[in-house]
Amino acid sequence: MAGKKQATKQSVESLGEKATRLFAIYPDYKELHFTSDGLAFASHNSAFNHAKTLRDSKIETIKKQ
Repeated sequence: MAGKKQATKQSVESLGEKATRLFAIYPDYKELHFTSDGLAFASHNSAFNHAKTLRDSKIETIKKQ
């Protein structure tokens, strides 16, 4: 249809892949805290505060290896 944009598929990055990429960018980080919407935080407190605003308030922590 004219005037309509086609939806494009975005690659879905796993938390592990995202953590690996972020640890490479921020080598001083020892762990990352991910909220259920996929956002990463260096501080557990920041992740916790954000998670309170979500329906699923689960936080997953990934430690640098």
